[in-house]
Amino acid sequence: MATPFLLRPGSLYATDDELIVAPDPFGSRQVLTPYVEQLNAAEHRIPWLGDRRLRVTFADQDSKTSGSQLASLLTPKNISC
Repeated sequence: MATPFLLRPGSLYATDDELIVAPDPFGSRQVLTPYVEQLNAAEHRIPWLGDRRLRVTFADQDSKTSGSQLASLLTPKNISC
């Protein structure tokens, strides 16, 4: 199940402390919700990317971050390592 998820188009947003992966909406995303919740709960860090925390969000389903909030709060940044 994870492979089709990884091959999805979407957006990446870098904040000062997170790399947010926001896949474009797709029909079976609710099946992946438990996996995404586990991934986010583990608070994985990306050492080579300024130790940013990895977070996956389905912007249209995320109660903390809506699509419009992502658009207004986050702007893609150039990331230098």
